[in-house]
Amino acid sequence: MRNIWFVVTVVLGSIIIGGCEDPALTRNPSAQLGTTILHGNDEGPGSYTDHPNGSRYAYPEIIFKEFIPKDDLYNWKTLAWRITWPVYAPGADADKIPTLFSLNGALNSFYYLNNVDPANTYKTVFSLYHDNKLTRPADLATELDFVATAPKGSMKEAWFVYDKWNTPLDHIQHMVEQAPGGFQWNYYDEMTGEIAYNAGDYFKFRLDQPGEPTRWGGIRIVSMTPRIIEVYVAVPQ
Repeated sequence: MRNIWFVVTVVLGSIIIGGCEDPALTRNPSAQLGTTILHGNDEGPGSYTDHPNGSRYAYPEIIFKEFIPKDDLYNWKTLAWRITWPVYAPGADADKIPTLFSLNGALNSFYYLNNVDPANTYKTVFSLYHDNKLTRPADLATELDFVATAPKGSMKEAWFVYDKWNTPLDHIQHMVEQAPGGFQWNYYDEMTGEIAYNAGDYFKFRLDQPGEPTRWGGIRIVSMTPRIIEVYVAVPQ
């Protein structure tokens, strides 16, 4: 299955597909321009030097884009991130590789989260890179120090389901660009809090947030080497 990125700059007239270029996506004139994120809660380039010996691992490139449909039935929009990790050296310390994702676009390592305020851990919604799995933070007590002592109701609960129906890319693209409200209807009963993945896989997720509305979205595994993952989240306009 070919790689695809739905949320790149329309002005440039191209989208990223496995390192190649295709015609621009023009069906959604309300799509915002892509923004490259160079940091994540102070763990990005040029910041957070509290790692041993003052060193830190190269931070992934994160490109964010927002799609605002004109006629979505639920008046929702899509927040989308394309995350590209550098190829880390063999034997790299997994604790220092940014993997925990938050809905503000931050991506943090276990090491960082274990050495800052616990509130940062409680904001995370799922792990994307670690162990080649999608995992909710509540299931990472071995890696995350503050999970075991988290106040009741403070952790977000993510549920994943593999797209066993092999939804065509153009259908996923339409959902992201034009019908984000439909994300909430695309689920099956066999959802799980942790699931392994491979290149080309697509997953849908439900996110239950304490004191906040449930969110729905999708996660696409574009590539394993380099690791490229796209995250789509439907939110009210």
